[in-house]
Amino acid sequence: MPSNHALDSIENFRRESLSLLLQIDQNIRELSAWTRMHEGRPSRALVEDMNRLKLRRTSLIRLLEELEGASSAYWAVRKKDAQRLFRRGRAALQSVTETIGRSQR
Repeated sequence: MPSNHALDSIENFRRESLSLLLQIDQNIRELSAWTRMHEGRPSRALVEDMNRLKLRRTSLIRLLEELEGASSAYWAVRKKDAQRLFRRGRAALQSVTETIGRSQR
């Protein structure tokens, strides 16, 4: 996971956020396919984790749209919140991965 230092510049933040969004999208697609193949219902914990992940995904997309063409002064104001949102998105992805692992045992 990138450190806050790696997310200091707006360019690096965008790049890392886009990578995270790709991972989130892939995870959502794989879980949907797995659920269809097994004709089962995901656990309540997994549904909650997936909903949290989708919420973080939406928040990241909105933030990236907000930062499009942003000045360095605006980035300086939003940087800490943006980094926090990135960490929450990464944590939500990790939580889903762990919940899937537990449910497949």
